Amino acid sequence: MNEAKQDMAVNELSDVELAGKLRDLKKWTFIKKACVPVCVVVGFVCMALFAAQEMWAGLIASIVVALAVAAWLFFAANSKTARLKDLMGSAVTMPLLREVFEVTSYLPSGHISGQEVRSAGLIEEWDRIAGSDFIEGTYKGIQIRYSDLHLEREEEYYDEGKRKTRYVTVFKGQWLICDFQKELAAALRLFERKSGTKWKSVRDMSRSSIETENIEFNKKFRILTVDGHTAFYVLTPHFMEHLLAADETADAASFFCFMDGKVHIALYSGRDSFELKGVKVSDMEAVRNKFRRDLKYMTDMMDELLINDILFKQRRNDPIFT
Repeated sequence: MNEAKQDMAVNELSDVELAGKLRDLKKWTFIKKACVPVCVVVGFVCMALFAAQEMWAGLIASIVVALAVAAWLFFAANSKTARLKDLMGSAVTMPLLREVFEVTSYLPSGHISGQEVRSAGLIEEWDRIAGSDFIEGTYKGIQIRYSDLHLEREEEYYDEGKRKTRYVTVFKGQWLICDFQKELAAALRLFERKSGTKWKSVRDMSRSSIETENIEFNKKFRILTVDGHTAFYVLTPHFMEHLLAADETADAASFFCFMDGKVHIALYSGRDSFELKGVKVSDMEAVRNKFRRDLKYMTDMMDELLINDILFKQRRNDPIFT
């Protein structure tokens, strides 16, 4: 039976059958990550042995075999891990997303565009973008787009006098765009002042454009806007308290942009959504509950935004709107 037939009617699989498939594909994910370094080490060992004995034919053969094995394992594992994403999407992720959203599009390998990310102005100086688990749809009547994102900055450095290039992560986590269809008079951005080696940064003590009456919020977030009037309408006391409480449980750095009728919520969690890491695939209900928790921060934040009269219920002729 070929692989295409094996994946037919995947939604009809029992949890036991699904767990078995996920275990098999999770194994190939590990092989994909390990095959190249393992084959390189084995190749170098063989090279050293043959070179010591001046067996040049064996040396060349060992290099060819190591490269061939590494290439075969990598491409085989890559095919398997691609199927893992498709399987997870159709059998687990998509049904859970439909519990929360009216999903119009789900692309396991897609992501929010770089143009939209740049327009928010939340992450500076990045050159390369990748992502996954793109979702488009509605949440309680609000248009949303969501995906995992990985943003990297290109850096040049010198190693033994030679100039080389490397990529450094500046953001890895979740990005949500909510269209509340009311353009504020000025953009408002919030940057969490996260510190610690996990975030590869130090506490940002840059001055905010304004100071709120919530001292803890001022310490936690840098506020940038050219219009304090707009900021105070959006940053209600309840909303600020909610942000502070939610962030304590998020284990991530949070960034917000209110601009052009949209809210961008960026959660620098250092991981992807809907990962199998840290959960036993033999317990499919535990897998589903973990995926639900992955969405909870974002849905809680949208629920909080929905009760903000200024963003969703105020009249168009209000002076805080353009």
